[in-house]
Amino acid sequence: MHPSHRPAGPRNVPANPRLPAAILLARVVWLLGLAGALILGMLAWFGASGLPMPARLLVAGLPLWSLMALTWLTFGLEMLAVAAQHRDDPAPRPGPGALLRAGWRESVLATRVFGWRQVWRSRAFADRLEPGTGLASGRVGVLLVHGYHCNRGFWWPEWPAWLAARGQPFIAVDLVPAWTGIDTYAPQIEAAVARLVAVTGRPPLIVAHSMGGLAVRAWWRWRGAIGRPDLPMPRVLTLATPHRGTWLSRGFGPPNARQMQPDSAWLLALAAGEDARWRARFTCVHSHCDNVVFPPARALLDGAAEALHWPGLAHLELSRDARVWPLLERLLAEVAAEGTTEAGPLSCPARPARCAPTVATG
Repeated sequence: MHPSHRPAGPRNVPANPRLPAAILLARVVWLLGLAGALILGMLAWFGASGLPMPARLLVAGLPLWSLMALTWLTFGLEMLAVAAQHRDDPAPRPGPGALLRAGWRESVLATRVFGWRQVWRSRAFADRLEPGTGLASGRVGVLLVHGYHCNRGFWWPEWPAWLAARGQPFIAVDLVPAWTGIDTYAPQIEAAVARLVAVTGRPPLIVAHSMGGLAVRAWWRWRGAIGRPDLPMPRVLTLATPHRGTWLSRGFGPPNARQMQPDSAWLLALAAGEDARWRARFTCVHSHCDNVVFPPARALLDGAAEALHWPGLAHLELSRDARVWPLLERLLAEVAAEGTTEAGPLSCPARPARCAPTVATG
């Protein structure tokens, strides 16, 4: 089932309408940028009054053309880095055409996600819990965990529409503050999981994009450190998560960006504290055209149940590809076949073959 409509009615009203400071700041910057572009465009329009109309329109649109050119240049440079750093990665080497197409699509999607959805639509949908009705009891909840420099608006509109159409309980968290150590997010994930368990009576399926997957791993380590064995290990789907870091993070920027540099001390310590049972709960999706997490193998977690390679897709695209919906259907069915919230480790999924690591492409 592909999302074909958006949630309607009261579900479009967020449970907590208070906007984080980062979103308010983003909106102020967005409005200032729009006002500045309009002023510059008007000045250019009147300054080019002696030119023919087509030339005058081109001059007036210079702020827009400059922004578009900068966006294309940024993604073009990232794709060049993807090609240069691929080296002996086991994933197939992407051709120039695949990188060009992926970069173009990513530039369009990134403009929509960062320029509109996260700025203005992060509160366009509510978490779906149906508290007090019993409608969510026994169903598998879904926890959506966004990545670096993002918020819950990242998932809009496709994910809430798909989950609402199925009547699936879900929560989309806001990881705040945006620029801090990844361990900071553990209590926030814990609170969201607790809310889902309270209405469903079972551990959720966790879907994490990019840095969100590292936040989930850090959360589970945090639970162990504070002595919380009361929740079975949940299933986790990571989309383009830099499990082993990424070349794009070179040790600069805020703490969470520095933690994602390849084989950082933080990543090595995180891996050292994990056991095989926890890692076997992961399904990792990656691509050889990912312009943020590369080389591609950096998005794989050793010991994960599945490693799925979806060729030709860039970083944001991996969360929107048509293959994500049947994968989600299958994972939800497998989680539904497992136990509820009784303490202790979960057994393997209903299909034993899924307990062994698999590598698939498609």
